[in-house]
Amino acid sequence: MNNVTLAISYLEKAKVRLKIIQLLMDEGAYSDVIREAQIN
Repeated sequence: MNNVTLAISYLEKAKVRLKIIQLLMDEGAYSDVIREAQIN
């Protein structure tokens, strides 16, 4: 794995995490939003 593929992998994971955070916000699970946003 080189730097470019590593960066692409991190960006893809970030996109998924943003979807999860939005779902948690929509559900009013704010403490879970904070916890998820702080991971790595």
